[in-house]
Amino acid sequence: MKAQTVLEIVDARRQRTTEEFSPTDQFWLQLEHMQDCLDHGTPHRIPPADSIAQMRVIDAVYASLRSGAPERVASALTSAA
Repeated sequence: MKAQTVLEIVDARRQRTTEEFSPTDQFWLQLEHMQDCLDHGTPHRIPPADSIAQMRVIDAVYASLRSGAPERVASALTSAA
């Protein structure tokens, strides 16, 4: 039996609350959501623009690692030249 997952939440006033829930396989839930989108033609809950923006950041991180210097993250309106 898997242990409960406990999430501690601290708000802006530094008040703490906790939420407990059963563990879950997040990747499985993502796959189920994708399958549901494909089966029913509904939009994915993560817009494509968000995924593209995330890849731009990842590309900039790798470029920075190669160059040893900070790299600019291309905006959605410009290409990463």
